[in-house]
Amino acid sequence: MGGLQGKLLERSKNIKGHGTISINQLDLNLREQLKKQLIEKEILFVEEYQLEVLLKVGEYMAPVIVHGIPLDSKLPAQVFENNLEEVIIGRDLSRSLGLSKGDSLKLISPGHTTGFFYEVPRSISLYLDTVIGTDVPDVDSFHIWAPINKVRNLTGIVNGANYLRVFSPLKELKSVELPKQASITSWEEEHKTLVKALGLENTVMVFLFSATTILVGLSITTGLLILFDQTKVDLASFWILGSSEKSIFKSFQSFLYAMNFVSVGIGIGVGLIFLFLLDNYGLEIMPDIFVEQKIPVKITARGIGISFGVPLIIGLIFSKLSLVQFAKDAGYTKILRGPSL
Repeated sequence: MGGLQGKLLERSKNIKGHGTISINQLDLNLREQLKKQLIEKEILFVEEYQLEVLLKVGEYMAPVIVHGIPLDSKLPAQVFENNLEEVIIGRDLSRSLGLSKGDSLKLISPGHTTGFFYEVPRSISLYLDTVIGTDVPDVDSFHIWAPINKVRNLTGIVNGANYLRVFSPLKELKSVELPKQASITSWEEEHKTLVKALGLENTVMVFLFSATTILVGLSITTGLLILFDQTKVDLASFWILGSSEKSIFKSFQSFLYAMNFVSVGIGIGVGLIFLFLLDNYGLEIMPDIFVEQKIPVKITARGIGISFGVPLIIGLIFSKLSLVQFAKDAGYTKILRGPSL
């Protein structure tokens, strides 16, 4: 599950960045100073003018988010690799409007009007450079990219940008002095619903994993009770040889706890080996309809901790319950006398 979620987040952040810095309230000097700081800190970013517009093709229109970026920008990589000249759109959007490379389209901004004769929305006509597929549903359906100067023409603003889209981890921005008027919005803040859904998915998976472990724990308890019944005569022999009931109980308890620790450790080791082989030598077993043809693998310290801690704790709990029952039934005198007739 972590691998699938990790790939989804990676694809989205590759095209949307790790976050944005709003610079709409900054004057030109402050913008240049901020950009200079980011360049000196080697933080990857792109200046853009983001705008919500209508895309019109013939009689059909669709709401889109246009990202105006400089032509010399190298980010986002999917857009840069396809040689942006006029406009690049997502795969799903092109399919819904029946667009293909070289087709003409019009961008209309209802929020910006021209009043030469009467108030009408500003618009520009562009030719489609190419269609890209990012495998991020909302990007492929509602996002397009165009040169920033053309987007400025659509708004009537000569010089301007409203965002710096950051493609480096946001923790690197801690060393940057941001102006008070600028604000940072992380990818997680922009996608609160998705983050919440993924968190709920993780919670459910941990719950199911714990429930499965509890079922295994019940089996362990049954097996331990059978083990106690089969070894009670042997344990009574230690008592005859001079060991106290307390020392016998502690020895048996230490053995069970060590067995839990070693068993879970071996399980984690075997699981990591399997995941390593699956990640490096796994075959593409998924149908073509799926984005991920190969099962993705993501190994994290948190995942290893949960996989180790949950079964170990549950195993120790059920072992303790079994030991409590063993302490109640362990009457060595009664065992030596045998069953009463």
